[in-house]
Amino acid sequence: MRYEQLSVGELTVDMIRGGASLDMFTKKIFVDPVNGSDSAYAGKSISNAKKTLAAGYAALRTNKNEALILVPGASYHGLIDHFVWAHSFTHLIGLAGPGVYGGRNRIYDTAAFHEMLFSITGIGNIFKAIHWQRDFNSALGVQNVTLGTNASYNYFEDCQFDSPIMAALGAAAYRNLTLGDGARSNTFRRCTIGQWNQLAAATDGFQIYGVGGTNGNAGTHFMDCVVLWYTNQATMSPINISNLIDVNAYVLFDRCKFLGLGTTVNGLCTTGTPTAGKIIFSNCSGMGFTEYDASANARIFVCNSSTGDDAAGIGVAVSS
Repeated sequence: MRYEQLSVGELTVDMIRGGASLDMFTKKIFVDPVNGSDSAYAGKSISNAKKTLAAGYAALRTNKNEALILVPGASYHGLIDHFVWAHSFTHLIGLAGPGVYGGRNRIYDTAAFHEMLFSITGIGNIFKAIHWQRDFNSALGVQNVTLGTNASYNYFEDCQFDSPIMAALGAAAYRNLTLGDGARSNTFRRCTIGQWNQLAAATDGFQIYGVGGTNGNAGTHFMDCVVLWYTNQATMSPINISNLIDVNAYVLFDRCKFLGLGTTVNGLCTTGTPTAGKIIFSNCSGMGFTEYDASANARIFVCNSSTGDDAAGIGVAVSS
């Protein structure tokens, strides 16, 4: 039997929403953008939290199963420069409920800087209930979250990738979630990818972008995710996953919803991609797109899913 110790004003047993325990982490550093202090506090509890992401991250060690815990509130975690999560097996956990728009564990930019907001280069990290948002009205910041070369085996749950949020981004070739060459076997569960109220006017902007190259993005899973966009361009394509290298390599969308909230786009996926491997849509549905791929790409498979004149069957290639 487990006994939970309570103190006045604070729950000292490490619990987060949904009953998931933080006891699994060997060390926890808390960050509170409102009440925290980088100079006065060590970050070992909510009442002793660091103030900034940079200070909290600096207190963690890579490969030690440690975690940075974000405390929600009226303020957000603003960045003045590109942030790189280079640790491996080191985790970023938000204490608030995830929401589907405007999450309270929000990481955003407060000035025009590097083209990327947040880069992940480590492996085996867990990210839960984090909201990444490009918030500065500058076309300079065209990338939101990027998984760098070989950033593999990372797990994202109840996260939101929010872009474009400003008009300048919507008019530029933005990249909301970018999978770098060799970023493989990453899992996205119950994540929201996209933005509903800012016009995506660029035909070369993507909500999910896999760059392809030498190693590709094989084994990436999107499970119970929502991908949404608002555009006035029928030739805009929300997903571009370029090259999965091997004929048997794949990216899976399982039980996902795709929501086009403006002009109906011709194809969910960019014409002609991927050039190798398979993109598989299993038990998916949506609105605001005519087909999964308007060019009838034989490397895109639709399983028990349907839209427009695409077939709904067991492993049916779009070109069939």
